Amino acid sequence: MKDQPKDELGRFVSPYDEPLSKKVVGVRLPESIYERLLQLTEQQSKSPGEILKELTVTALTQSSQPGRVSENLEKTRDRVLLRLKLGKQASGYKAAVKALNMMIDELSSQDQ
Repeated sequence: MKDQPKDELGRFVSPYDEPLSKKVVGVRLPESIYERLLQLTEQQSKSPGEILKELTVTALTQSSQPGRVSENLEKTRDRVLLRLKLGKQASGYKAAVKALNMMIDELSSQDQ
């Protein structure tokens, strides 16, 4: 396992922008997920706790920024529309924009 960062007194320091909570959270995982977690620990040379912490912070940080998700979806929509090579006046273009916008709305509402 890799060495965790420490301060000048030898105490562990947070790799994040803010201090870590004093509370410890434990979870019981399904066996198949636990096996996958162990595989990740071997691949990344990290402890199971480090991997779970990174995954949790990433998931909760991304889900608390719904505008960012819809921005990414809108950029993807624009790339897909460019690949269709339809003129903006074509009826197929308008139908595709409408369908993709409906999909973005549904995905954005599920995120919140």
